[in-house]
Amino acid sequence: MSVISRIRRFIHSTTEVVPSVYQITYRGANVVLVVDEQLTLIDTGLIEGTSHIVDFINHLGRSPEEISLIILTHNHIDHIGGLAELKKLTSAKVAVHKADIGERKHPPAVGSRYRVSLDQFSSKLRSVFSIMPEDVDIQLEGGEVLEPLGGLEVIHTPGHTPGSISLYSKQNKLLIAGDLLRKRRKTLHLPPKMVSSDLKEGMESVRKVSAYDIGILCFGHGLPLYEDVIPRMQDLINRD
Repeated sequence: MSVISRIRRFIHSTTEVVPSVYQITYRGANVVLVVDEQLTLIDTGLIEGTSHIVDFINHLGRSPEEISLIILTHNHIDHIGGLAELKKLTSAKVAVHKADIGERKHPPAVGSRYRVSLDQFSSKLRSVFSIMPEDVDIQLEGGEVLEPLGGLEVIHTPGHTPGSISLYSKQNKLLIAGDLLRKRRKTLHLPPKMVSSDLKEGMESVRKVSAYDIGILCFGHGLPLYEDVIPRMQDLINRD
């Protein structure tokens, strides 16, 4: 596969992770669609990607109106951007960890020369960049088991944001990790410090999920990892 082909696949692609679970990628941001009697959407991607999600659902012979649950892994614009538009198209309940509801108190770290302009920009667009209480139907704490995939365990995995969560399907040995981890080739890394709230906390979250029986790992960005998930997590932990 050429470099250009790999870039295109990363930017805009659809992958069947396991039967009835699809990763939809638009401009490098992933959402996960669970196709069951009802549809479940994990993250909503960038706002411009909403039509791509809808088109894929229609391609499966289903309707976006069948989305009954939207689960958000964390409060960042590339994961919540399509929420408002998708809420207009569905009657889905929205679930997010309670620590990520409200105005973002953990903006990206930037140099002081840009801080004032960033704060001014953010103050005007907080409703766009944040999940507000009125957007949420289910406030998660971690430990809940949701209905999709025969039981989808909510694991509180703070570090990228205070309310970041991962979702674990025991029957598929599948972890949907949001931005807890990123993959460079086949090596796992924490997300960049400049877009994370507490990387030390993030490493503790990696230690927590490494205790699970994981055969497949889905990320917020990039293709899933199918091989040696736990050894690669352990390698990251050992490098800490």
